[in-house]
Amino acid sequence: DQAVLRAPIKYDGPGQPLVHFDHEGGGYVAVLRGKPRQTHRLTLTALVPLTRSGDETRLVLAAPRATRSTLSLEVPLADAAAAVPGGAVLVAATATDHNSTQLDIEGLGNGFQLAWRKPTASAAQVRPVLEAGGDLAVKIDGRTVETEATLTVRGHGAPFDRFRVR
Repeated sequence: DQAVLRAPIKYDGPGQPLVHFDHEGGGYVAVLRGKPRQTHRLTLTALVPLTRSGDETRLVLAAPRATRSTLSLEVPLADAAAAVPGGAVLVAATATDHNSTQLDIEGLGNGFQLAWRKPTASAAQVRPVLEAGGDLAVKIDGRTVETEATLTVRGHGAPFDRFRVR
């Protein structure tokens, strides 16, 4: 929903796809018409915002449902250590000639995430980086105020077994 197309969509297959931005759903929609066992291939070139947490960079993408989906991404970091939580698979992380790493991922889906960071010398030196977010629900009547907080805490880099909320 935050992607911006940089170039026209490349389509390989029978027919003509209909692609538009759905303002209500907040994303691009592609409609393909065809007969069973026909192959349709869409290639999208897009800008997507990245987030940083500590020394980790993360890409979050609402990828479409597809029988087969792949992502090829070159990150500007030599020998990057990458992780793909969820159902996707990191097929290859290959060093390139110009001090970067080529990441090839298969099986993208809605809520896809990819994270990468500099490689670490040993796992014992990795310290956890915590990312926290929350929602507050406040109920106010004539005499009382009730607040309910829902916190989401994620650890990156190393396992953690506790944290403190002040």
